[in-house]
Amino acid sequence: MSHGQELLRILSDGRFHSGAALGKSLGVRPALVGEYVQDLRAAGLQIDVMPGHGYQLTETLELLSTEAIAQALAPATRASLGPLTLHYEIDSTNSELLRSAAALPCGAVCLAEAQRAGRGRQGRRWVSPCARNIYLSLLWRFTRSPDALTGLALSVGLAVLSALEDVGVRGAAVKWPNDVIWRGAKLAGTLIEASNGAVVIGVGINVAMPRAQEAIGQSWVDAASAAGKPVSRNHLAAALLDRLVETLARFDVEGLAAFMAQWRKHDALHGCSIAVLDVRGTEMTGVARGIDVDGALLVEHQNGELRRYLSGDVSVRSRAQRTLEEAAST
Repeated sequence: MSHGQELLRILSDGRFHSGAALGKSLGVRPALVGEYVQDLRAAGLQIDVMPGHGYQLTETLELLSTEAIAQALAPATRASLGPLTLHYEIDSTNSELLRSAAALPCGAVCLAEAQRAGRGRQGRRWVSPCARNIYLSLLWRFTRSPDALTGLALSVGLAVLSALEDVGVRGAAVKWPNDVIWRGAKLAGTLIEASNGAVVIGVGINVAMPRAQEAIGQSWVDAASAAGKPVSRNHLAAALLDRLVETLARFDVEGLAAFMAQWRKHDALHGCSIAVLDVRGTEMTGVARGIDVDGALLVEHQNGELRRYLSGDVSVRSRAQRTLEEAAST
C-alpha cells in the first residue's frame, strides 16, 4: 500500500488527525505528511488543515474493498469470477487487463480508486476523480465467435442500468450505443475492447462526483443524486458484477435477441429527433426508431427512409429546437 493510499484510508473517517500521528502511522517524518496531503488534494480530494488539530477530509469517504465486494456477491457470481484486483491509482482499468489478457483467466476483475488516463469511447477522456466513482473492468471469454458479438455493448449497458436500479436509482435509461443516462444527463458509460481472444468490458459510473467537473464537457449526474440518498460504492460494484456475469452468460447463448424487449423498455432515444454523426463526419438528422437484432440504430429520415447505423455519435436535439422545426413544418 502506498503512502498516499494509506493516508487516504486513515483520513476517510472524516476526523482530524495530527501531522505527528499521521507521520507515525505512515512511518515517515511529519514534514512529509504535507506533501502526501498535497498529492491527495491534486487528486480532487478536499482536505482541511487546522493548527493544533491537524488534517481532516471534509466528508467521510467509503473506500473500495475487495473483501466487502466479494462478500456482497451472489454465490453464482463468485464462482464465475477470477481474481479481484484493486488499485489505488492506475492509468486505466481496461488498459491493465488488456496488458495481461493472454495470461488472465476468464472473469478477472480490475478496479481502481482513481485513473490517470481513463478512456471512453473513441479515445475520449473519462474524468476519474479519486475515491468517488466506480472504475471497473471485467475480462471475459465467449464461446461464440467475435463476429457474433454485435450488440454486446447494448447488453452491457442494460446490465449497468439494472445494477443502478439495485441500489435505488429509478428512471435511468440506455442511450445508444454505450451510455446510461438519467433525466438527460450522463450517469455511466461503457468501453469494450478485445485482445488475445478475450473481451475486456470497462464500466465507469458516477457515484458521488465533486460538483466542479468542467472537464467532463457535457451534462452529467451521479448515482447519489439520482437515488436521492448516499450509494455504497462497494454494494454498487458487487451489484454491477452480479448483473454483468448474468448478462454475459446469457448473451453468450442467446445474443442480443434475449435483451431486445428490455432495450425497448429503457431506450432513451426512441421517438426523439436526433442528429447522427457517422464515422465519415457526416451529420444526418431524423427520428430514432429503436435498434435491430444486430444492435444497429434505426433512424427514420425526413424523406421517410429508414437507415441503420452500426457506429457513430448520437446527440438528442433540444426540445426548443424540435419545437421550432415542428412549427416550421406546419
